[in-house]
Amino acid sequence: MIKQLMFTALVVINATAALAADVTVTGNIVTIQNYEGHDGPLVVLNDMTQTSGLCQRNEFYILPLNHQYAAQDYAMLLGAKIAGKTVNITVADGDCLQDLPRIKHLSIN
Repeated sequence: MIKQLMFTALVVINATAALAADVTVTGNIVTIQNYEGHDGPLVVLNDMTQTSGLCQRNEFYILPLNHQYAAQDYAMLLGAKIAGKTVNITVADGDCLQDLPRIKHLSIN
């Protein structure tokens, strides 16, 4: 009985993990802002409809201050904004920080 319950739990966990797919959005940065009470800079792209429904809120993406490359990513965001370059921001379904999609990966085109 215990083995069966453990097996069922593993199947549910694996199925849930499979649902948390990454979504990469490409666009131009409209806004970068630091807002008191948030755990990192907030970013707005020109089209954020692709990530609608991933988290409770979708008006910003958030770059967590505790991200492994937070300082480098913030510098990349600022550089891309100044240069008018498009960026690729990757978030994951359900991976939210303060109800906002959490930036996992970032690249500049």
